[in-house]
Amino acid sequence: MRRCALFFGALVLLLAQLGARADERLDRAKATAERARSFAASGAYEDAAKAYAEAFRLVPNAVVKYNEAESWYAAGQAAPAADAYEHALKMETLDAERTTRSKKLLLELERKLGVLVIEGGGTISVAHVRGLRSPARIHLPPGTHTVVVESGADRHERSVTIVAGRTSPLVLPDAPPPKPAPVRPRPRASEREEGVSTQRIIGFTGLGLGAAAGIASAIVGGIFLSELDAFEDGGRTDAELRDRTLTLQVWTSGTAIAGAVFTAVGVLLVLTAPNGAEDAARILSRGGISF
Repeated sequence: MRRCALFFGALVLLLAQLGARADERLDRAKATAERARSFAASGAYEDAAKAYAEAFRLVPNAVVKYNEAESWYAAGQAAPAADAYEHALKMETLDAERTTRSKKLLLELERKLGVLVIEGGGTISVAHVRGLRSPARIHLPPGTHTVVVESGADRHERSVTIVAGRTSPLVLPDAPPPKPAPVRPRPRASEREEGVSTQRIIGFTGLGLGAAAGIASAIVGGIFLSELDAFEDGGRTDAELRDRTLTLQVWTSGTAIAGAVFTAVGVLLVLTAPNGAEDAARILSRGGISF
């Protein structure tokens, strides 16, 4: 019950933190949009467009993207305006009036602009666009443009020619496969022998500890049986003798388990070393280890 209470308490705390962060982002987005309206009111349309873009990044909203498009259009920046109008329409949450105006102006702008359609992997920077993930559609003025493609640590450039009213495809290669791990040189014979020798030493040490634990288990077990007989002969009434008997029982079980573990690990290490099977068989045949 206590664990459940702790779990739900942590869940409530997490939700509260997430809600606080969402409220903070919303407040920042509102303040940024208000600053954008101030820029637009003073005729600084390009600054207004950038502020609306920042507000949209904080809290995506079709009306904010539409206002960004209107600001770019008022600033005479046809390509970013067309991108913003198209983005706002794709969200499909604009009211009828804004939808109609966006479609009309987008059609007007696309007669003067070309569209670059990029497929493949990478991050794109070209003209007014910076760090856009592909696939993407980008409106560009007619002419030759340099497309910078970044994929991981790789960076290269592609040149594209844009024609007004047309769509130009650009297919990027997929991200390059990861570089193969360097091939380590094969160790010399002396190095292999050193590694095998270390493994054998550890394995034989485990076998020795297993044997020692087995012997200790046998000794403690004998004492345990003796104390158990004395406890039963006394009518099971001696509390001190009972406690000593239980302690000896625990020690007997513990040393037996330890012996089994050490022996198993030792045998595994010896058997997996080259020529280890023969060594292990030879030791076992001598009666040095018992399972």
